[in-house]
Amino acid sequence: MGDLQPWEKALNKFLTKWKYQQKTVGVLVCGSFITGSPTKQSDLDVHIVLSADTSFRERGNQIVDGILIEYFANPPAQIEQYFKEDFESYSRVAMVQFLTGYIISDPHGIVHQLKVKAKEWFDRPLPSLNESMLELEKYSLWDMRDNLIALNAGKSPSFFCSFHYYLFKLVDLYRKYLGYDVIKPDKIYEIFTSQSYRRKYLLPPFPDEEFGNLVVQALQVTSDGERVDIFTELVNHIFKQWKGFTIHGWEFHSPLSI
Repeated sequence: MGDLQPWEKALNKFLTKWKYQQKTVGVLVCGSFITGSPTKQSDLDVHIVLSADTSFRERGNQIVDGILIEYFANPPAQIEQYFKEDFESYSRVAMVQFLTGYIISDPHGIVHQLKVKAKEWFDRPLPSLNESMLELEKYSLWDMRDNLIALNAGKSPSFFCSFHYYLFKLVDLYRKYLGYDVIKPDKIYEIFTSQSYRRKYLLPPFPDEEFGNLVVQALQVTSDGERVDIFTELVNHIFKQWKGFTIHGWEFHSPLSI
């Protein structure tokens, strides 16, 4: 048997001192140490499965031998609830962690059962945005573009921050519409350009290649004028998929909330 990796040694030390050892029924590790290409900033994500009668959950961080261990301790029912909550929030993050994770300990098969549950949730199509939500989001997109035009015209120092914030909101909205998984701000470029990165997290190619190419361009342009132009292209691309939008005469009716 080969020598243990540094992360394995750190994990063993952490688990030896884990305060709820008697309640632990399984351990799974996930993240870049498992899927590949960790960096100096990578942490080790550890899911500690507690017995079903546990009445609490816990998450925390410890540095062991220079490796940051981020741990999540939950009973099985709570983990299944995370699968459900993520799904309802247009996300498969929790499921992917379990599907790509490596089982360290599972004497009763409980972690394996959670992997099966994760696969069941993962295989479900994410919920669709309804027509009312789309109408509101059409206005939101138009408003963001209009704000960028005004900020650029006024040479506002807020333009650069607003552009990237709006770009992330636009990408997040459109991926929900297409039923695509969460795209984190720090991974936008990799998801649209790297097949190997997507494979690590069970992501298919983005279903709208033209949109993806525009996003990559938006991340690479260097002038504020170009940023306004590419953002406008992205908004118009989405409007084309959503049967258009005209600000003049736009109305939205909804029930009172009282």
